[in-house]
Amino acid sequence: MEQASARSDHGSAFFPLTGGSDSLGARLRMIDAAEESIDLQYFLMKDDIVGALISAKLLEAADRGVRVRFLLDDIFSSVKDVDLFVLNEHENIEVRLFNPIARQGFKLLNFAWDFARANRRMHNKSFTVDGSFTIVGGRNLAAEYFSLNDKTEFFDIDVLATGPIAAEVAASFDYFWNFPKALGIHHLRNKPSPGQMQKAREAIDNVFSSQGAAIYREAIDSQILLQLINNEVSDVVAEAELISENPLKLKLPVEDDSLRLIKAVGEYMLNAENEVLIITPYLIPTERGMALFDSILERGTRIRLVTNSLASTNQVAVHAHYEGYRQGLLAMGAELYETRADAFHSIGLGDSERQRSTLHAKMIIIDRRYVFIGSLNLDPRSVAINTELGIMIDSSELAEMLLTDIEGNFERVVYRLELDPDGVLLWHDMTREEVVGYSSEPQASWWRRFSTNFFKLLPEGQL
Repeated sequence: MEQASARSDHGSAFFPLTGGSDSLGARLRMIDAAEESIDLQYFLMKDDIVGALISAKLLEAADRGVRVRFLLDDIFSSVKDVDLFVLNEHENIEVRLFNPIARQGFKLLNFAWDFARANRRMHNKSFTVDGSFTIVGGRNLAAEYFSLNDKTEFFDIDVLATGPIAAEVAASFDYFWNFPKALGIHHLRNKPSPGQMQKAREAIDNVFSSQGAAIYREAIDSQILLQLINNEVSDVVAEAELISENPLKLKLPVEDDSLRLIKAVGEYMLNAENEVLIITPYLIPTERGMALFDSILERGTRIRLVTNSLASTNQVAVHAHYEGYRQGLLAMGAELYETRADAFHSIGLGDSERQRSTLHAKMIIIDRRYVFIGSLNLDPRSVAINTELGIMIDSSELAEMLLTDIEGNFERVVYRLELDPDGVLLWHDMTREEVVGYSSEPQASWWRRFSTNFFKLLPEGQL
């Protein structure tokens, strides 16, 4: 990290964080090293070991005099309000909820009752320390994003950055922090009692007396982080563009085109000369996306799309609508791949075949030169409804680094989809010497296959 800081005068410096433990360790080390400020902006935080570790370290930093601002979207976060109140009680920490849902009664019913407002969410993910170092990518604050969940393992990616780009991320955070939809948690009517606050504070303080201490030590001592600190591996210095949507998007009609991050990313893809690799957990192209892909392919540019299979996805409803685009994508000449549910086990990283591997990374690599990493999924919700954030990095070096890592295990973690002469969809297991085809969703349970029929009744534009 010291190396990156020293080189930032010549551009921003970037280092990809592909491993869950490495990415958690980077966040924890940044909190430990913070001197002035920590700004966190996340779509989701869970009531689990990661939430407890982050909370405990933020309190430690605040005790040193570091100013902490925590902006959290409210819809899917399961962290308890009382835990956020504990953080907010510290004189150096302020917690704000983005577009919060009413607490009286059932949260889901409150969401449905106020759907037009509550449906517009902040999906941004950034973690910035001292305005100098930042982490941007796909990970939320929960155990499955950091290799700490026994049932599910997420493929994800963040990028650690320093230099001018960090200041841009900090400025984007300020826009959202000061936006009227960011409400201080102290404004909530249902406030915890002193007894509840005391109990919650004790639970956070005790995280290091249980499994937290071992997880913390393993994360901050991850091999790749130590190599980076000791200059045994290099970061990449490059020009980059922060593509962050203005929170005003949430006040505009969903049909409005003026503030779409996808427009900027789409321009890069349209100008591609050789190839576009798109890795996205959720893929619903819509008619406009299909037209974009067709325009790219007509110029002779290769498109590779990698997304979740029915067996690996954590959003069956999205997959139900994605299914209708597969034949069209293949017919126009795109290459389509779906991740295996046993991907981690197949490359020797998962502890059990029962642990489901789920793709959650959001990355686009264009012409082996431009790399986009951020929060954007290629579905209507990310494109039209929520706000998103990402970084477009102009670096052949970083692109080759990531492509080498991806392609090294590619055949073992995906199925290749093809059409037979009659237009029937086939999945090819690329690990076999002979071509093995499936005529239905491989590894998916009967119930998953059956349930997609019901999810197709949901409006595509809300997924």
